[in-house]
Amino acid sequence: MSFVIPTGAFEHVTPLGATPPAAGYYAVKITKVENNQRDKSHTRRVHCQFENGFSMFEFLHCAYDEEGNQYPGLEMKQVRGRLAALMTILFSLGYTKDELMSGEVGIETLLYSTNGGRQAYVEFIPGQKGVQGSYSTIRRFVTKAVFDANKDKAYNNPTAAVAAKTASAAASNGVRAPAPAGHALPSPAQGLIG
Repeated sequence: MSFVIPTGAFEHVTPLGATPPAAGYYAVKITKVENNQRDKSHTRRVHCQFENGFSMFEFLHCAYDEEGNQYPGLEMKQVRGRLAALMTILFSLGYTKDELMSGEVGIETLLYSTNGGRQAYVEFIPGQKGVQGSYSTIRRFVTKAVFDANKDKAYNNPTAAVAAKTASAAASNGVRAPAPAGHALPSPAQGLIG
């Protein structure tokens, strides 16, 4: 017996075991935007798929509902901030401000399958393997120009750089490390005498 997979059936499916890529800049397809029942009504999960099949989502907090009404209770600075976050993703997809001003923007504007095949560009940091609670992160959405300028460069992970700097600062702060096992420290009184 045989089977037939219809065209497009694999569009929102990733291979089992697809691992996060190394830290760096990547082109991604936005494959789905959803409001999960566990999320607040104004929150959307933006699912991004990398070329190697790895898929993840980032949260997007919306200022307007499906009918174009502003969510109640938002202050103007919250509305502007949420629109700025959405605009950053849209610019990453290659839209211009003129395009955004000329028509309504909806989920179909984000989706690779309905936006004419536009990809977004991201700065990505994978979670630490073996560390519970360490998740892969899209640090930021970037424009195609930023992606092109950085995609082939060695990625300088700012989180790792801060951790290394903190570790070296801790080692050179003048505080002695504990004595190795089997070695006794002098008593505090010995340090004060003579």
